[in-house]
Amino acid sequence: MPHGQSRPVNTDHYENFPVASVLCPPPLRPAVAAIYRFARTADDIADEGTATAAARLAELERYEQALGDAALGRAGSPWPQVFGPLAQQIAAHRLPVALLALWLAVGSLTRAWRLRSAPVAKTPQPSALQGATRPAAERLP
Repeated sequence: MPHGQSRPVNTDHYENFPVASVLCPPPLRPAVAAIYRFARTADDIADEGTATAAARLAELERYEQALGDAALGRAGSPWPQVFGPLAQQIAAHRLPVALLALWLAVGSLTRAWRLRSAPVAKTPQPSALQGATRPAAERLP
């Protein structure tokens, strides 16, 4: 799959999302949808298509950098359908970017171990934590 060209997330395709989103208060639904799209797209990058394990991990590194850019309000992501809404929700709800980056890092470690083609020591580090999460962490109660 070419860089930044993961397929758009059809939230109706995944049966748990529509059910769970109905249980959320309406004002939180856009945030939940943005977080879901972020997680679903990362999972699709890791698991869909015919890319090699190394290519998947490299794409996840770019995805992680896009998270850091979104947290800092920088536009231009190759995944605008993911990071445009996510950036709005990060700002609106002061979402902890560190937790989103941690989710990506843990997923990368798990995938590297599972795929056995990339040593865990070379798994991408949470680069989105650099600069982007300090303000978010300072805002945590």
